[in-house]
Amino acid sequence: DYGLGCAIDERGDLALRLPIPPGTGPRDVRITGQSDSFSVALANSSNCVDGGSETECVTGFPARIRGRALPEGTYYILVASMFGSGEVVVNVQLSEPTPPAANDLCGDAIDVSAGGTFTGSFVDVADDTIAACGFGGSPDLYYRLVLDAPRDVRINASSTTGESLSWAIRTTCELPSTDGRCAYGTPARGTLHELPAGEYFLVVEGPGYTEVDFP
Repeated sequence: DYGLGCAIDERGDLALRLPIPPGTGPRDVRITGQSDSFSVALANSSNCVDGGSETECVTGFPARIRGRALPEGTYYILVASMFGSGEVVVNVQLSEPTPPAANDLCGDAIDVSAGGTFTGSFVDVADDTIAACGFGGSPDLYYRLVLDAPRDVRINASSTTGESLSWAIRTTCELPSTDGRCAYGTPARGTLHELPAGEYFLVVEGPGYTEVDFP
């Protein structure tokens, strides 16, 4: 009935209503749609009448949609089957709202000069650049690395759910043309031997088809 914007060879669709009642406050939302035999398309919609009201549409096996700090109100989840039909399980989790990523712009890059492990999320993060080994449409986060002497630097980027990530280290945050080493994988890892003293920026990109957490 709806023709989801991202669905290919759609065989049928269902509509679910998701209320966030007044007085409960904003909520983070995690929605997963999965079938054992076909791919699923999920769309978040503000109503069930206007086909152009989708705010997000994803496909996958499973398909996942995440929202950060959704305001109180009523939302609709449209579920479609692709390349087959049968049972689909939709799991909806509501949780306390979390703040947006603080380092989604070059000017807000997090300092990692002391090393360590850093956690984060690509939920509601925009695509502002592209790493030399990355892909267009991928969300990106920024980190700043300052070395006072030549150092070996080991970088390991991995998602909590096993999707591939990419990273690139560059000398000018806003210029992809200054990318040096770049890595892509599950996890994306590499060692930069005797990196000269100076200021560098590390760009970490998530997958474009789903919003993941790391490390």
